[in-house]
Parts: sequence; C-alpha cells; structure tokens
Amino acid sequence: MRNHSRFQSLIKEEFVSVVDLHAVDALIDLAQPKTALAAEVVAVLAMAIGAGRDGNTCIDIEALPKLPVVAGVSWPTSAKAWKSLLSSCTELVRNSSQPETSPRHPFVLDDTRLYIARSYEEERAVVNHLVRLHAGGQLTVVLGGPGTGKTTYISGELITMFSGEGADDIKLSLVAPTGKAARRMRQSLMRALARSSAPEEVVKKILDAADSQTVHKLLGMSPRRAQRYKFNSDPKSRLKCNLLIVDEASMMSLSLMYHLLEALEDGAKVWLVGDPDQLASVDAGTVLGDISQVTEPVGSRFHSSFVPRTVQHRYPEASRINRLVKCVRNAQSQKDIDLFLEILAETSPDVSWIDPKVQKDDLKKLTQLVIDNANAVAVLAEAGKSAEALATLASVQILCANREGAMGVAGWNRSIQRAVKGSASHPFYFGRPVMINKNDDSLQLANGDVGVVCNIGGSRKVAFEGLEKPVEIPVNSLPSVDTVHGLTIHKSQGSEYTHAVVVLPAQQSKILTRELLYTAISRPTEQLTIIATAEALAYAINNPIRRSTGLVTALRAD
Repeated sequence: MRNHSRFQSLIKEEFVSVVDLHAVDALIDLAQPKTALAAEVVAVLAMAIGAGRDGNTCIDIEALPKLPVVAGVSWPTSAKAWKSLLSSCTELVRNSSQPETSPRHPFVLDDTRLYIARSYEEERAVVNHLVRLHAGGQLTVVLGGPGTGKTTYISGELITMFSGEGADDIKLSLVAPTGKAARRMRQSLMRALARSSAPEEVVKKILDAADSQTVHKLLGMSPRRAQRYKFNSDPKSRLKCNLLIVDEASMMSLSLMYHLLEALEDGAKVWLVGDPDQLASVDAGTVLGDISQVTEPVGSRFHSSFVPRTVQHRYPEASRINRLVKCVRNAQSQKDIDLFLEILAETSPDVSWIDPKVQKDDLKKLTQLVIDNANAVAVLAEAGKSAEALATLASVQILCANREGAMGVAGWNRSIQRAVKGSASHPFYFGRPVMINKNDDSLQLANGDVGVVCNIGGSRKVAFEGLEKPVEIPVNSLPSVDTVHGLTIHKSQGSEYTHAVVVLPAQQSKILTRELLYTAISRPTEQLTIIATAEALAYAINNPIRRSTGLVTALRAD
C-alpha cells in the first residue's frame, strides 16, 4: 500500500477516507497507467468512491468545497481545470461522450460530475426506463404531503380498474422500501377501501391481489446467491406483474430503483407514490425528489405523468401545525425562517415550543407528561388490554434527531424507563415499548415495527398492531428489539401520533436538515411539541439536503 500521509488534512476533515485511498491504489495497480497519477487526481477519485456514504451518486467538481492545504498539492481552481486533469487519466476515467472500451473504466466523467462506473450506469438506466414508461403512458407519479389522500386516490383508481373489463388480467404488486412501510400501505389501502362505496366483490378482488411486501422481497434478494436478485433484467427472470405500485418512494435509493425497473416486464405500469420533501433514502440518491423536479412544473416533459395531492386531512388546514409544515417545506430565505419562528411563538393548544436552555420548568412538565403516559401504557399492558395499550403508546411519542446524549433516544429511554413502575423487575416489563430491528418473515414482523409487552393470559407477549386486531407474540420468540420510549425521526417516517414531541440538538449539527424537521413536525394528528433552540431550528430550515446526482439533468435532456 502507498503512503498517504500527505492527505492527513483531507482525512481529518472527512473529505476522503484511508479505505477509499487504498481502493484507488488497487485500481491504479490494475490499470497500470502510463504516467503516474497526480496527487490531486488520486484524492478526487477517492472522493468519488466515498460519495455514496453521504448519499451522493457522484461528486460535482464544479461544486467542490474549499479543500484544505496539502503539501505539494495545487488544487485546480475551476471545473475546467479539474476536467482537463481528469480527462488526461484515460486508463481510469472515461468521458461519458465516449464509448466504453475493454477493459471497463472504473470512473465516468459526465460534464462536471464524476461517478464510479456502476452509479453512472444505474443512473442512465433509470433515466431510460422512466423516459420509456412516460412515453408509453405507463408512468404515474403521485406526490403529496402526509394526510393528503394519496392512498385514497390509489384505492379509487384500483376500484375503477378492478370494476371494468380486463380486471382478471391485472397482476398487481404493492411494494415499499421497508417492511414497516409495506404493512402500513396495506393497512391504509384496507381503510380507504372500507370508506369507499365500492361493491364488496370488487374490494375483495383488490385485497386478494394486493399483498404488499418490501422491494427486496419482491425481487427475491439474497446476498448468498451469485445473482443477488432472483428477478432481474434477464428476459426469463422478469417480475410477473403488469401494475407495480411503489409507496414511500422517497425512501428508494438509486440502486434499488434501478434493480426494480430492470426486472419489470415490458408494458408494465409503474405508480410512484410519496412525499418528495421527506427524508430521502439512507443510501445514495434522491430519486423521488429528482423525479418531482421534472414532473411538477407545468409544461415540463413529464408533467402529464404527475398526480398532485394537496388537500390536507391529517390536521386542519388552518392549524398551526399545518402552517409550520408548509413554512418549512416552502422555505426560500431568511424571511421564511423568521415567519416559522413567528408562528411557533404564537399561542394555541395544538403547538408548544420549549427552548431547553431557558425553559427548564416547561421541559420538566413535558417530561412528566411523557412519563405519565408511559405509566398509563404499563397499567393497560399489565391488565392485558393490548389494543388500548398500543393506542395509548401512539398518543404521545418522543422523536429525536440524535440517538445518543441526554436529549437523544438513549437519554430519553433511560429517564422514562427508570420512572415506569415495575421496569426494574423484568427485562420485558409490562408496558415496555419495543421496536423490531431485524425482519422476521416467519413471524411477519418487519424492521421498525413497534409493540408493547403485555400480560396475555399470564404470559409475557408483545402486542403489535395488526390489520384488524393486535398480533401477540411471546417475548422468547422475538428477533432482536430495542426499547423505544423515544425513537429517531428517521424511524418515524410513515407513522403518525396524536402528540409528537420533536427533540433537536441544541448545537448545530449536519444531521439537522430541512427534510428532518419537515418529517418530524408532520407526524402529529392533534398536537406538536418542539424542544429546540431558535438557532437549531433556523439552522435546520436553512440546511436542505443537497445530494449530488445527475438524474434531474439527464431526465431534462433525454
């Protein structure tokens, strides 16, 4: 391995990692370029390799931040200079305008965006699929915030389709990126169908056809198989569905969307459903957010595929919650940040704001309210009233930006658990709220499912929300679980609570983003409490997620 001690300043400030630098070394050894690579090129190639960890599909050399001083290195001062330097590295970097040759180049330079080859190829394939689907009238993009009736729209369309001729030919697949989201999709669809005036036989047809599952399960993903996905681009291994509905599509990474679209039969219709303003995938890409940019504008080439959902049903239109949500979503300037803080400073029963630095007494009262609710859950759980315990648990929920620290998930879990009567008597004490952190198909439990330990006929069982009634599972049958008196905002996506208590760190942090705040404050149905300083709130609103991708540019160009 080469000595990369000269890059210590880059490593320390997390522009590159040692692992990525060694990966570049390995690629250089394989390619054996005729001339030694400049240190600047080695560093930027390492940045491209590590881009995915920050959610980027590429790095934009035109938007690179100021890089720290490195002895003997002269950083290019313009995109033109970077492009010239990278274009000279012909054994490792291919310009996207040039055809691929053998051996395959590990990097691709597309205008000012530098990709690892796999990310570039997946992005181009997704573009090609979306263009083809739109041109054939097979693409529908249903976008709207929480509670705007996206599932109601879907159920209405399905009722029409399953009531008409050709209903027996419909092969429907409902999918979501996570098991929790897939289950909620099924539950929401059942409720929407129950509210409709559709004939019973039509509702039955839809529900019989609409078994929701994760994207990974639909594709038959197995890390142990040579071909990772059972269903793939091979014509003999395509998915047997002609209508695919993807819910919570904002959580879809570029790579997962690529594999899903590759596995579709020709002629299949695709509906992408979600909220592009929510948190994006934990993996690379902002696929739904990028697609929204080319579908929402009137006159854009994909606009005819766009179905907007704008009428709010989760909380009243005139409520302070809704005004705050809209303010965060539409923020453009300091004026909008000031407006958010103005609305927050108003007085009404549905919104409370506690500055933890100065309102210590208010924070204590709020903590006691949460503890009282946890004890109420414990009483119901010990009495075997599992449905009531689950409803009470969902009536107040702590949502934290951080996992660690006194004001993070760990801190809240410790302080609340200590105050719950009987919590020291048994690891699975009655009323303990637990979250599954590993999928278990045999129990039909998904990562993110939340339940409560209850006394069911003298046995300790965890009650989870079921489609019609709670599902009760013995504690010794459970996969790995965590206590969730408090949970992360990321884990709350797709859920709703009567009263959501949103806790942000007092200091500025890169985890504080506009999307994180938007997701958190749009969870409650009746009451919102925000525990945060004005500085933290302003920082979050002014810090939208900016991931580097080329999807928007490519969709507009193709």
